[in-house]
Amino acid sequence: MGQQVFVTAAIADYLQAMTTPEPALLQTWRQQTATHAAAKLGITPTQSQFLALLMQIGGYQRVLELGTGLGYSTLAMAIALPQTSSILTLDRDRATTDLARQYWESVGLSDRIQLWQGEIRPALQQLQQQGDRFDFIWIDADKRATADYFQAARSLLAPKGLIAVDNVLWSGRVADPDDGDRRTQALRDFNAAIAADPTLQVSLLPLGDGIALIRPCN
Repeated sequence: MGQQVFVTAAIADYLQAMTTPEPALLQTWRQQTATHAAAKLGITPTQSQFLALLMQIGGYQRVLELGTGLGYSTLAMAIALPQTSSILTLDRDRATTDLARQYWESVGLSDRIQLWQGEIRPALQQLQQQGDRFDFIWIDADKRATADYFQAARSLLAPKGLIAVDNVLWSGRVADPDDGDRRTQALRDFNAAIAADPTLQVSLLPLGDGIALIRPCN
């Protein structure tokens, strides 16, 4: 069995330095929003490059994102997707998503991004009623609702589609049995549930705050 490496801050910096450079459009937006209170909730450049790679490998046509935030991850995927593809991103925070939309428009990418501003659950219910299907679904919203969001995502996933979930390591707290925080426990329960589900292929990656890649066994 290979040796397991703990991802320290120094190793995280090294991984970023050895990863394909962050596109200028992304770097500019990350720097412009660095002091915003919501910036700490965004993904890292290393994660954004990983998402971009998934987009390029999959060539997905329809992408669904739960949790827009400041739109950094949305932009990372939009840049990497084919021009014929589209992203639907859902978030209830109008303050952050208005900023995100303004930047998408300024760089000419708003035509492939559709923004739903409002509660996520009603949006998911509407998509289910419409029979919509998505090739790739990125979940990065309320951690306490991760399991519910995932179940909805499964029903919206196209055949051979892929679901990715952010923050599954939660700064390592999911591995601390003494941490009883509600968000920690919700993520811990979610990780255990998908790992125990024989109908799923699951891989947890220590990129950023942890990414789970999940694919139904078709």
